Amino acid sequence: MKCLSVKQPFADWILQGIKPRELRIYPLKYQGPLLIHSSKIPDVEFMKQYGIDSLRFRNGCILGMVISKGSIQYAPGSYAWIMESLRIFNPFIPHKGKLGLYDIEMEDLEIDHASEDFEFLERYFARKNVEDGKEVREIPSA
Repeated sequence: MKCLSVKQPFADWILQGIKPRELRIYPLKYQGPLLIHSSKIPDVEFMKQYGIDSLRFRNGCILGMVISKGSIQYAPGSYAWIMESLRIFNPFIPHKGKLGLYDIEMEDLEIDHASEDFEFLERYFARKNVEDGKEVREIPSA
């Protein structure tokens, strides 16, 4: 599955549907489930400029999942990645993350196996494995 690291407060705003587009300098061809990771370091300057309390936001964890709808050219050299909010995880999943867009496996996630979010993610990872031709034990029902 794909995961995107985004600085706070923008990661939260994407999941809340306040910011349904993420601007980047390259287009996004991927469409499908996309985990949203909040970077370890928030955009402190932006928060100071607009009087946003940085302590309200969680950093260094996977906050939830969106559905990527690809991208459109926003301006010369700028693309708007279009996302629809799908699920905010509770509790958030601790994760070191990487810069930008990267691949992640279920085994990389430190998540409580008894949580509803574990079952939710397991279904998505199982579907992805079937699409990729990997052997899967069982695909949980929705």
